Amino acid sequence: MTGCHNVYRRFEAVAQRNSERYALAFRAGSGWSIWSYADLVSRSGIIVDQLRQAGVGKGSAVGLVVHRYPETIATMIAVFAIGGHFVPLDPALPESRAQRLAAAAGVEFIVTPRKTGTSGDFVVITTPASASVGSAAVSAATAEASDGSEVAYVMFTSGSTGRPKGVVVPHRAITRLVLNQDYVQFDNTRVFLQAAPMNFDASTFEIWGALLHGGLCVLYPDGAPVTAAGLRDVISSVKVTTAWLTASLFDAIVTHDAHCLSPVQELVIGGECLSVPHVQQALAALPRTRIVNGYGPTENTTFTTCYAIPRDLPSSAVRIPIGRAIRGTQVLIVDDALQPVPIGIEGELVVLGQGLANGYLGDPDLTRALFATITLPDGARHRCYRTGDIVVELADGLLD
Repeated sequence: MTGCHNVYRRFEAVAQRNSERYALAFRAGSGWSIWSYADLVSRSGIIVDQLRQAGVGKGSAVGLVVHRYPETIATMIAVFAIGGHFVPLDPALPESRAQRLAAAAGVEFIVTPRKTGTSGDFVVITTPASASVGSAAVSAATAEASDGSEVAYVMFTSGSTGRPKGVVVPHRAITRLVLNQDYVQFDNTRVFLQAAPMNFDASTFEIWGALLHGGLCVLYPDGAPVTAAGLRDVISSVKVTTAWLTASLFDAIVTHDAHCLSPVQELVIGGECLSVPHVQQALAALPRTRIVNGYGPTENTTFTTCYAIPRDLPSSAVRIPIGRAIRGTQVLIVDDALQPVPIGIEGELVVLGQGLANGYLGDPDLTRALFATITLPDGARHRCYRTGDIVVELADGLLD
């Protein structure tokens, strides 16, 4: 499936080759349960039938209440199999707020997965009163395309304005994030921890980093706060190799019990500037863990640049660089006129490549303003995303 940009087609091929391997691990009662890839395919197939009977079809916008259940992952796969896209809805949101987001995204159906072991159907499907609002905004781009431009999900982010913006993410942005990459190891031996909220784009890395390679995705218990004690239990019970934490959560965990992360081989941290003292403490406590600073806006699908933090980080360090662009991404530092600035001069970071979102749902003016066209030094014109973040390229090529 080299060159395949459709997440479902890639998953389908991986699942066929790895049918008996473990796909999902999740807490069930006092112990852990496992679904194989064959189990996951079977469950998603049943949900496909449920969705189709309810009227979900190609181009449908499906609001997905994202409890951290295995059925939630199966529903994502089912929506992709039909040719629709999903809009993750936080289960903790007040109903009125969830309805407003659903209306803004043109959601035609809301799907609430049932927890494994409950009776009846695997999902509950309802139709919001505002089902027809805005659905045409993305439907034209949802048919499967060879370049992966069809919509996979719409994720809301407030950014710096506080006003929710629906970021329209295509399939190719997901495959670019986890295929043919080297910022962490991706293969069928990896065990990814899924602990980020599923309405936050770090979950894209956690889920598809495992499932598009035949690896295992471990679901942190739904509704439980992510604590050092909780991480120690999950990581040791299911032998997690790869995890992601926000910088603030990382700081709290390191302060309380850094050794709970000892079995993790690769730990990605980010979401905001890193605390150098906490990083230094973690490096000392976790000698076998590779720690990576991952930077990137939702508009470029989880990670734009990464930096493997060296074990000999100087004690005099005051900042942690964000590193270099990951594969499939190009970054430039520009002035107000979108012209490149010299090395060592601060400027705005702009991003080009396969990770770019299609734009903002229902906001063409903002899309035009931030997803601009830039002329490269060789005269080629490319679509880019203006991050608004001020960076500088250091003498060694790293970005700060």
